[in-house]
This record gives sequence, structure tokens and C-alpha cells, in this order.
Amino acid sequence: MPLLSLYRTSGVILIHGEVVHRSAQNTSHDSRHVYTFHIMESQDTRWSPDNWLQPTEELPFPLLYTI
Repeated sequence: MPLLSLYRTSGVILIHGEVVHRSAQNTSHDSRHVYTFHIMESQDTRWSPDNWLQPTEELPFPLLYTI
């Protein structure tokens, strides 16, 4: 059964970063709006320089909480 039938309009899908996933082509006349939110552990973590998303001095990764 395709996942599309499991979720209603305006639903939220959370996908673990190691899951290979994709979306099929949108064949309707309505736009498909997507918002992406990445969360990662930063303490004692080395961020791969090969990753497409990189922090910069002007735009560092914000902390969600501090200890």
C-alpha cells in the first residue's frame, strides 16, 4: 500500500536521516509545499565536509537547547 494513502492533507511525516526516501512526481495542478527541518547531535560530533548542508560564520547551526 503506498504511503500516500496513509496520510491526510496537511499531515506530517518524520523520516530518520538514514532512511532512503523520495517523493513521486506531483501530477496534480496543486503545489506540494514541503518544509524541511534537520536536527543533529552537535556535542562531540564531527560534521562531514561532504555534507550538502554546512554551517558558516554568518549562518551557524543554531542550538536547540544548552546544558
